[in-house]
Amino acid sequence: PELTCGGQLDLLLDYVDNSLPANLQQPVHDHIESCPACTNLLTTYRTTIGIPRAIVELTIEEVDAAFVQRIINEGKRPTLRV
Repeated sequence: PELTCGGQLDLLLDYVDNSLPANLQQPVHDHIESCPACTNLLTTYRTTIGIPRAIVELTIEEVDAAFVQRIINEGKRPTLRV
């Protein structure tokens, strides 16, 4: 049967996680490709989960290790030292 948008957020999330049953993978993919609302929702969701990952990567690569350790040790918002 043709998929519709109503109440199918679980299918979209399973699609993103690659955990859909084999018989639903292609129908869900086809629906997302043909539905502007679902395409937008998928893009927004991927962006939303991507931002924290990007912040972690930036933090790991660009923040001084001593600063990070001070944050951990203080257990609170640190005072910036310039």
